[in-house]
Amino acid sequence: LWSTHFRTGGARGTNQTPLNCLKITGASKRPECQDTFLQLHITSQTSLYMENVWPWIADHNLDYPDHSQIDIFNARTILVESQGLLWMYGTSAEHSVFSQYQFLNAQNIFLEQAQTESAYYQSEPPAPEPFTSLASWTDPVFDSGSINDNTCAKGYGIDITNEKNIYIYNAGLYSFFRNWNTSCIGKPTDSYCQKAMFRILGNTQNIYI
Repeated sequence: LWSTHFRTGGARGTNQTPLNCLKITGASKRPECQDTFLQLHITSQTSLYMENVWPWIADHNLDYPDHSQIDIFNARTILVESQGLLWMYGTSAEHSVFSQYQFLNAQNIFLEQAQTESAYYQSEPPAPEPFTSLASWTDPVFDSGSINDNTCAKGYGIDITNEKNIYIYNAGLYSFFRNWNTSCIGKPTDSYCQKAMFRILGNTQNIYI
């Protein structure tokens, strides 16, 4: 799988344009602005080579001259359950609510030159809104304490649970905004936009970062 772009929303015909889902207008409450359950599922039976692959939840419109910014709510970007071998070269996953890359009960994975971006609208609403965390999919649970902290209730860049033999090289995990506001960047008293970008849980062995 190479040179492949998954784009969700942000174009004519999707009903996910500035006409319906303009940023900071309460789009999370509109069904037309809520998107896929999961963009890409790499199942336990899969062995795969990926290069130059970009699943993207649109943060701006592509088909209007001003490229207006929009809020599209997608639950999950990439879920990996592969037992290997899996090579992921030059991949990017951006703007989902729960996580961008989720590795669950997987093994024998090589992830190199990876990029993530947290959803620009978070933490308003805070994750997992407008969705509900599902235990059957091992979704992150954002407890009441984190919901009250606007640097916590945000989707993870990389979320690892019960992994074995995973190698991660040259990953860039980015969080630029709090509800489209960049004031969280570079202030001495407020020097980060998100507290946790990377999570490792469970019976995990041989993780190299």
